[in-house]
Amino acid sequence: MAAILLLSVWVAAAGCKKENTVPPSSPAPAKPVQPAQPAVQTQSSTAKGNISLPVQGKQSSARQAPTATNLVDFASRKDPFKPFVTIGPTASAKPAVAKGGVSLPIQSYDVNKFKLTGIITGLTDNRALLVDPLGKAYVVKTGMLLGNNNGRVSRISATSVEVLEYFKDDNSQLRKRTVRLTLPQKK
Repeated sequence: MAAILLLSVWVAAAGCKKENTVPPSSPAPAKPVQPAQPAVQTQSSTAKGNISLPVQGKQSSARQAPTATNLVDFASRKDPFKPFVTIGPTASAKPAVAKGGVSLPIQSYDVNKFKLTGIITGLTDNRALLVDPLGKAYVVKTGMLLGNNNGRVSRISATSVEVLEYFKDDNSQLRKRTVRLTLPQKK
């Protein structure tokens, strides 16, 4: 057993031994460098895109222009970075379009649809953590816009957030109301 082990170690060591049987050769003589012929690019517009073709002539750089066989049209190819399936929000949780044009995402929902999940009290001002119907969280402070009826956070207490909304009723009269969001009770 020891003889087999010793024999295998000797064969492995003999196999790793490198013998240099070929004498080192001198490096091959360098070929003389010929200056590249300058080329001018002309672009022809086709239905699929621009194709650059080399035309003999003078050009400021000595770089060869690509030939038409090297160009690939990627317009008909599939985008490898586009996801296979896109998952969007459900129709019931879709945000409402805010009145008055473009608005922030926090102004896309009715104030009553937000959930108050936490309040941070500080020395100067309080902040509140609100979660919209899709599950995105927002940190709000006094004076920020909230809701799709041009509501403003008017007060943040230790247990609730008050939002003052101005809206037009059925008679086109400007009304105001205060919506109060409270923290859920601990069990």
